[in-house]
This record gives sequence, C-alpha cells and structure tokens, in this order.
Amino acid sequence: MKIGLILALLLLSIASAFSDTTPPKHVSFDFEPKVVDLTKADQNITFTVRLEDDLSGVSDGIGISPSYVRFVSPSGDRDAVVLFRASSGEPIGNNQNDLVLGDMLKGTYVNNVTLPQYGESVNGILIISL
Repeated sequence: MKIGLILALLLLSIASAFSDTTPPKHVSFDFEPKVVDLTKADQNITFTVRLEDDLSGVSDGIGISPSYVRFVSPSGDRDAVVLFRASSGEPIGNNQNDLVLGDMLKGTYVNNVTLPQYGESVNGILIISL
C-alpha cells in the first residue's frame, strides 16, 4: 500500500511540475470596420488577433475556456463575445477553428461578430477604439 501511495504522490508532483498556469498573451489585435453604422443594416465586424502561449497552446474551447474578447453596450445591458479557438483536430459540436496562420503556440486567429440593425449604440453609430 505504501509503494502505491508513494508512486501516486510522485506522479502527482511530476504532473504539477509541468502544468500550464500562464494564459495565452495577445501580441496584436485589430478589427474592421472601425466605425459601425447600425441605422441601415446589421453590421459584421471582423477581428484579427495574434496569440502566443508557452506550453499547451491556445484552447480549443472544449473543457477549457477559449481566448475571447467581450464588448459591452453603452448601457451594459447587451454584450457580444468573439471567441478565438484553435482546434487540434476535427471540430466537435460548436467547436470551431479560428486559427488561420501559424499553430496553437504562435498563431493568428480571425473571427466575426454581427451586430443587429438598430442595436444599442450612440446615435446609431458605434465607434470602437483600443
């Protein structure tokens, strides 16, 4: 019994020595268009982000939260979330591969969000700035 317990503790300490506790970092972030007019139609915004991670890479969103950016309306009542996921294989369910260049450790991701016509904005115009 003692040998089994010692082996289990040893395996646990080895696993924890290699755990990835540092989240991915963003290297660059951009989007188009910079000004969105919601008075005429729904508007699509395309986001491009460069992400780097030191050990496990960017999450595929299954089991672990993917990298994302969240926008909140002026009143705080509405929000939009844009996910940046790297798929290590075939997409499963709603899992999507947003990686367009590079790999899970150093890659460029592209994803879109559509804001509805007449969505909450300031005088119908939404200006996004970094």
